[in-house]
Amino acid sequence: MDRAIDNGVEFLRRQQHANGSWGHQTGKAGKWYTPGLTALSALTLLECGVKGDDPQVQDAAKYLRKRMPELTATYSISLAILFFDRLGEPGDAARIRTLGVRLIAGQKPSGGWDYYCPPLREDEELGLLALLYKDRPTSPLDLFSTEPIKGPAGDLKQEQGDRKLEGDLYRPRPSKIPPLDLFIAQAPGAKGTPPREPAPKPATEDNRLPLPAKPQAAASSPALPGDSRRLSDKALEAATRLSESRRQTPALRSAELLRDLPNFSTPRTDNSNTQFAILGLLTAENHDVPMERVTALLDWRFRNSLIAPFGWNYQPQEPKWKTTPAMTAAALMGLALKHGLLLPNRRDRGRNVTVRDPLIQRGFYALDGMLEQYIAGFHLGASDLDKLDLYCLWTVERVAVLYNLRTLGTLEWYPAGVQLLLPMQRDDGSWSPAGSNCLKEESVSTSFALLFLKRSNLARELTERLKAPVVK
Repeated sequence: MDRAIDNGVEFLRRQQHANGSWGHQTGKAGKWYTPGLTALSALTLLECGVKGDDPQVQDAAKYLRKRMPELTATYSISLAILFFDRLGEPGDAARIRTLGVRLIAGQKPSGGWDYYCPPLREDEELGLLALLYKDRPTSPLDLFSTEPIKGPAGDLKQEQGDRKLEGDLYRPRPSKIPPLDLFIAQAPGAKGTPPREPAPKPATEDNRLPLPAKPQAAASSPALPGDSRRLSDKALEAATRLSESRRQTPALRSAELLRDLPNFSTPRTDNSNTQFAILGLLTAENHDVPMERVTALLDWRFRNSLIAPFGWNYQPQEPKWKTTPAMTAAALMGLALKHGLLLPNRRDRGRNVTVRDPLIQRGFYALDGMLEQYIAGFHLGASDLDKLDLYCLWTVERVAVLYNLRTLGTLEWYPAGVQLLLPMQRDDGSWSPAGSNCLKEESVSTSFALLFLKRSNLARELTERLKAPVVK
């Protein structure tokens, strides 16, 4: 096992280009996908034990910082967030936040994502963050409907036990670097007011417009629910000047949207881009990006897109897409978000709180059956090993690690996956992308295989909050 991982790492190292990037995409595809391929490969090196100060990792970081202002692909944005967070350099905190808000702006009214997220000017980013904080719910429970579900999961009994939880609900830990000029610790002039730290400068001034300051009275800076800080005058001014198109960001319209069923027909979304966005936003949440309203829309999306026989597909309500283990696992990750908000925070970790969710139960039932059948086909020789979908295997690994599950149904998922992966590794240390959604890129298929073998958890904070019995 260790030798296979080491050989895979050495293969990835050999694939890096002189400019710090990975991949062989050219033209528009290169501009679109190369940052994501680079972030995935460099993230994999870190997850496999390569140090952050390794020259190749640093070269990847320099490449991504240079490309960051033009990142608009959901996959690339999300993977860049994961890489920068895993690298852990303080100067990247503002970049993580900027990319996180870009993801929020890219969420569609059905709660999901397509391939594209809009870049934001500095004043737009500040204004959007300010509105998300200004109208932040005192309790995330306020965002989740108590009415019976109208959609495909309508026959499932709704559990209200979560409302009885005591103690503080989870809040993202405040970043050491203030986001732009979003916060002040107290109203100006208050006794003991600490000096305001200067906001970090963005990596580039491209597409950034200065915001003229219009001071407001200190009393107009509202206190934030569950937070000792106040919004700054600059943030409130940016919020008032936010364009109408940005005010239509679904997270800001969540109260309106949640009154009805999602419209999956337009604009286009898919559950693959959506699961990457989930990973990116879970990470950005730890850098002062509020997630409650985004989470409510995601929960609403997945609760209303269950497809018989009780799984999820690539594009909701598109008959040509069959339910798959990968997309069902993506939905289960999305459904975990609500419980992550409701379960006790780190200070209360270890309390005996049970996650009860009939839809999660049904989702795992579907996943267990699909996965057992899928894996058995390879073990019994009915399927060619070269057709193994490494993207699917990695997605299943992430949801199993997220929920801290050793088995899926009767299948011990990790040993079963290892038995398939190790014989597939080629002499040069790589895995073939032939059976996977990997853009025909060996660096992608190899990264997926290595992340599986390392049992990498890209949602560590959520797993900590879910360390409680899960009724399946």
